[in-house]
Amino acid sequence: GDEAKLVGGDGGRRNLTLADVRSWGEHTGVRQKYTFMDAKGRIPSSKWARWGPGTYKGGDYWESENGLLRSLKLIEKMWKDEGILRPEGPNDLVVFYCGSGWRSSLAWVISKLLGWENTMNYDGGWFEWTTTHKNASRHRIEILGPVEPPPPPPFLLPEDKDACQ
Repeated sequence: GDEAKLVGGDGGRRNLTLADVRSWGEHTGVRQKYTFMDAKGRIPSSKWARWGPGTYKGGDYWESENGLLRSLKLIEKMWKDEGILRPEGPNDLVVFYCGSGWRSSLAWVISKLLGWENTMNYDGGWFEWTTTHKNASRHRIEILGPVEPPPPPPFLLPEDKDACQ
C-alpha cells in the first residue's frame, strides 16, 4: 500500500503513532548525515523511537561494545517513555520510519518480538516523504531546532540484572 498516504493521516485509523527511528539530531531537524538528500526535520506529530548518536551510529537498541540486543523490556520502556505505546485495539497502529527504511525495519522486528500487533515499517521513510514521493512537495515537515537530547538508557533494567547473573 501507499504508506505515505497512511502516514499523512488518510489511512482511516484513529490512533496512529509515527515512531521516528533516527538520531536525536535528525529527529529535531538539526542535522543528518545522508549524502543523497538534504531535507531535515521529521514527519509531523512523530515521536522519537531513539536510535543512537548519529545517522550511521546506533546504540540505543544494542550495546555498541558487544552488539548484544538490549532487553526487550528496556526497549519497550524507552518507547513508552517517548509516548510510543503497544497497539491495544484494531484502530491502533504504530508505524516505524527512519531515513530510508533500514533502521526502522529493526524497530519493527523488535515490536514483533515484543508481541505487538498492528505495526508497520514505512520503508520509504524520510527520503520518500521529503524527496521521492509524488506528493513530497506538499508533505509537511516539523523542525524542533537545537534541543538537548534525553540521557541514554541504561543497558539493563534493574529486574533484568538478576536474570543475567
